[in-house]
Amino acid sequence: MNAKRALVCAYCPPQTDRDSGSRRVFDLIAFLREAGWTVSFVSSNPMSDVRYARALQQRGVPVYDGPLASIEELLATIHFDLALVAFWPIAELYLPVMRRVSPSTRVIVDSVDLHFLRDARRVFHESTGEGVSSLLDSEYASQMIGEMNVYAAADAVLTVSQKEADLINDLIGDSRLAYTAPDSEDLGLSTIPFAERRGILFVGSYQHLPNVQAVEYLCKKILPRLDPAILDEHPVYIVGNDLNEAVREYGRGLPQIRMVGWVPAVAPYFEQARITVLPLLYGAGTKRKMVQALMIGTPTVSTGIGAEGLDLRDGEHVLIADDEVSFADSIVRLLKDQKLWHRLARNGRAHIKKTHSREAARAHLMQSITDVLAKEPKPAMLAESGVKLYQQRLKYQYYQQVMRPVRQIVRSVLPREATAIVVGEGGNELLRLEGRKAWHFPQTENGAYSSDYPVDSAAAKRQLEALIKRGAEYLVFPSPVLWWLDHYKEFRQHLERHYREVVRQKDACLIYSLCESPGEDPHPLDA
Repeated sequence: MNAKRALVCAYCPPQTDRDSGSRRVFDLIAFLREAGWTVSFVSSNPMSDVRYARALQQRGVPVYDGPLASIEELLATIHFDLALVAFWPIAELYLPVMRRVSPSTRVIVDSVDLHFLRDARRVFHESTGEGVSSLLDSEYASQMIGEMNVYAAADAVLTVSQKEADLINDLIGDSRLAYTAPDSEDLGLSTIPFAERRGILFVGSYQHLPNVQAVEYLCKKILPRLDPAILDEHPVYIVGNDLNEAVREYGRGLPQIRMVGWVPAVAPYFEQARITVLPLLYGAGTKRKMVQALMIGTPTVSTGIGAEGLDLRDGEHVLIADDEVSFADSIVRLLKDQKLWHRLARNGRAHIKKTHSREAARAHLMQSITDVLAKEPKPAMLAESGVKLYQQRLKYQYYQQVMRPVRQIVRSVLPREATAIVVGEGGNELLRLEGRKAWHFPQTENGAYSSDYPVDSAAAKRQLEALIKRGAEYLVFPSPVLWWLDHYKEFRQHLERHYREVVRQKDACLIYSLCESPGEDPHPLDA
């Protein structure tokens, strides 16, 4: 009897040393292979590093570059019993084609975490510190509609926790749609005793915005409440991928913080740290760093968000603290109380092994696949959206990441009543500038974003001068559009000759004051 075939789709081949989502996709592929399935992989984005593709190929998994290889042609050539698609924007792109070309293929969407939940929490938690809070907008609504429609059109949805499975099932009205497929780890207990452990550890990918905000919260709100002598004995280690200058800036002036960045393996850091911290203020899903810490036996202080979905109890498995005062107090308590430390280490490991070992995770996944294969596949429900909508989905997520450091700089250098022009590619994220008035550039006559870029530098200059006459005071270039300065060379020269450069930070933005000439401040702020 021929082995069953599965097609796995994700943004790129799993970068297992970079982020938790990649680890999850890699494990799902491994579980299928261990169960005897033949697996192929499609990358929906261009592959930038062939090492990760090679890691799959060496395990017998053919890899296709989605933008180059037609998913339609692949489905027409090979019959797949199952398609497992990680992340809903990819499913929105591929699922309609799968239904049309291979209607008998069962399609499972792995949510990884619920984007609509994470994004709503982000919006409601973001505040300028000046009493201005954010609300959901039409862009968020479009994203949530897309996400929920994808889940409803799939034959099944995987979530990392029962909490998120229940939420999906309640919203869709189908108690058999979403299944829990927990993240898995197989890490041994650290043999380093309490007395020999040193340091406070935070691990995360800093392409993931909740981790960026967590570092800011830790550095600005929590650590200043600790006695410096404690931090001298137990420095703070910030470990993880993409630790850029904007994130490193949070630790400036705090000599006990070690901005480590990417490491080939995080386990040695968990094994040697006395405690880990998860000061997350928003997010969704479950946190792999929590699973890793508990599996290794490193006690943890976390917010409720950091501990959610894992059925952890405060004082028994972890310490949970949802304000900076209690968080700082819990850090001190756990660093010093050896009896408490041992109890949490023992209980936390025993608890997490029951639900997040490889055996447990594999059993959950394979049971969900068995159930889905026993069902009739759903009919086509989604219209074919094409690459343009897919790119818009990714752009929405990308600008969330990009605009956070921009907003911080705006808050620190632009007057509260200022009006700024923001160069970009549309979207409301660009205009959320910490309470300051913001306009699109380029724009139409009625002020809406225009997708028609200026034909040359002279056209860009004319539009800029018209907006200055209407009251614009600052011009903001977020980092993704700094290419303008090379493409519109004469426009850049015009800006340099006539307007003061206020801020230049490679990872964030460039800002010009449109009300001041360069000579008024010969030393622009280097944020």
